[in-house]
Amino acid sequence: MKLYIYKKSEYFYEKTAVDKRSRIPFYCGQQEKLLRKVLLEYEEEAIYCDAGALLEEKRTVILQGPLEQTEYGKPYLKNTGLEFSVSHSGLFLGYAVSRHPVGIDLQSLKSIDGQKLAKRFFTSEEQQYIMMHGKDSFFEIWARKEALIKCTGRGLAQGLSSFSTVSEGNLSDCIVIEGAFSGKYFLRSFHISPEIKCAVCLTAGKKEEHVYREVQTELAEARFVQRIWE
Repeated sequence: MKLYIYKKSEYFYEKTAVDKRSRIPFYCGQQEKLLRKVLLEYEEEAIYCDAGALLEEKRTVILQGPLEQTEYGKPYLKNTGLEFSVSHSGLFLGYAVSRHPVGIDLQSLKSIDGQKLAKRFFTSEEQQYIMMHGKDSFFEIWARKEALIKCTGRGLAQGLSSFSTVSEGNLSDCIVIEGAFSGKYFLRSFHISPEIKCAVCLTAGKKEEHVYREVQTELAEARFVQRIWE
């Protein structure tokens, strides 16, 4: 798995900030171009990447293939064998790419009543964790929960209070989901900057323990790339 974190420059905003209506489609178009660039880089650097005509075919799909959506609204590209997730918050834009289902979430620190929101969306264990660790921990848990529901592909249909990212007073590295999309989901927080929280969730989607260990290793050794998006 690789993480690509971009920080959008103030110049980018000044250059494109005409009005909100014209800005939104422009941002979406720029983000899709960047996503395709990220997917190509990941594919071409992978040591297990197919060679020859098949690689050229995948490159064509990545560059030109239409982005489609699942019934829950998760974007994907057919016939690439790649899983990806996108998140943006404040000046930061993040992509996570893997061979396994993956989810990433970025949360900028803001002045909000985290305790009040936690009572509405978080479990009692998570609420207690926030009380013990301060207001910034609200955004850390929020990012981890969002990363997981992106990984399952269900989004908010998963229900933020249907699972806990805290166990016995500590953040959980592995969460077991029952029922639909059952399995083990691995979570890790990554430090980007003091002003933002980042979390990534990954699963192999299988039951073998050696696969879980492989996924845990993949998260632990995730390549972190920080770029400036001009």
